[in-house]
Amino acid sequence: MICFDGELDKFFKKPDMKKTELFGDERFPNVVVSPQGTVLATWGKKTFRIRRSEDGGETWGEEIEVTDPGFHGGGVTVDDQNEAIIVFAENEHPPRIPQTEMGPLHVFRSHDDGKTWAPVDVTIHPDSNGFVPSRHMAEHGITLHHGEHAGRLVRPARVYNKPGAEPARYAIALCSDDGGYNWFSSEPFPEPGTGEAALTELSDGSIYCTTRKSLFDTEPQHYTYHRPVAWSYDGGKTWKDLEWEKMLPDGPRYRGAEPSNACYNAHFGMFAGLTRLPVRDQDILLYSNADTS
Repeated sequence: MICFDGELDKFFKKPDMKKTELFGDERFPNVVVSPQGTVLATWGKKTFRIRRSEDGGETWGEEIEVTDPGFHGGGVTVDDQNEAIIVFAENEHPPRIPQTEMGPLHVFRSHDDGKTWAPVDVTIHPDSNGFVPSRHMAEHGITLHHGEHAGRLVRPARVYNKPGAEPARYAIALCSDDGGYNWFSSEPFPEPGTGEAALTELSDGSIYCTTRKSLFDTEPQHYTYHRPVAWSYDGGKTWKDLEWEKMLPDGPRYRGAEPSNACYNAHFGMFAGLTRLPVRDQDILLYSNADTS
């Protein structure tokens, strides 16, 4: 298996925050780095497209169309064992509620560093509540490198349900032990009203997960813009030790208003980015989101 952990020195260079416009329309981006070091940016709410950068994001190639029509399913996943790249496309903007099944899913794989893509058949198994998770609006997936589950693919997902219904909507993870052809669902994230998660593996083999929070199905004491986080110690099967991380804003959620006074765009948190620096034996995480200001 490819392991990228190295030294910290390479990250001490002055950051370059210049703006690069990758796409001028549509939504739902993911960014991953291939085993060859190629940066792949994916997006699309009508047509699933990709652009590649072979120089660390300095310049970008032309758009590569993966599927048309195609709604970006999120969770782009690089399989570090065989260097395959996996993307997920749905036919329409989810959700179908109540969610006992999702709309048609199309999965594509690339074995040439993101230059060409071929459709593959996959199976998404229901979770313990009988729901087939949606792939919509989730950060990129990962390959586990440590412990007994090394080689497992894990990507965030979500389960929709009607507001006030049981069980409430929740974040979840999809895991695969056969290179992305069969995916089993984790147990729900231990906080209702969550979704659009991001996760990463820590140096001890645990998985750290952070997710946005919605006003739906929540308790009054959780009317806050702080970000819920939890850990998995069994390769993504279950989530433990829920915390409300005060250092991580969850976007402009609530804007200080009570739920009855909050506008629509304030009733939920925001899709955030998360990555772990590939530094040996250290857990340095980079989190990105908007704040209330």
